[in-house]
Amino acid sequence: MSHSRRFSVVLLAVAVLVAIPVAVAATDLDGNISVGSNQWADEHLLCETCTYDSGNIVGVWQAVLWADGFLGRCGSSGVDGWFGSGTDAATIDWQDAHNLDDDGMVGSGTWGKADNFVVSLSAKNAKYDGDDHSYEFYTPGGAWQWDFAWGAQWNDTGHPTPDFPTC
Repeated sequence: MSHSRRFSVVLLAVAVLVAIPVAVAATDLDGNISVGSNQWADEHLLCETCTYDSGNIVGVWQAVLWADGFLGRCGSSGVDGWFGSGTDAATIDWQDAHNLDDDGMVGSGTWGKADNFVVSLSAKNAKYDGDDHSYEFYTPGGAWQWDFAWGAQWNDTGHPTPDFPTC
């Protein structure tokens, strides 16, 4: 094998070895989660009148609001997986506190800002580190799940119907 061909093969091997961990870390909440790669910015648009106004993905957003002190944990103004008027008002307050357009819609800018507070704990664990609380994400080797019940149950991040434990 010629010197230039050998160099090309080595260069390709290095590129593949670098790209694989980056691709693994850069996943999203639609079954996966990113850590430090701003992948939350491509999540579903959530709002009171949006297509995605319920489900575990709404619960994930509500848990962000709870972790930062903008939403209660329990009851109709808490984390329940339904994007109602309480979640709308808390979202507007969260957006305002983070210098975002305070329109009550959780789009790419809002998800992207929240992604700044996701911290990697290990290859399989991450957490949203809020001002008041935090909650964890875990992957057993595939889709990420979130834990809002303090170790009682891991839940997927799908939609449309919430199926996580509430108070």
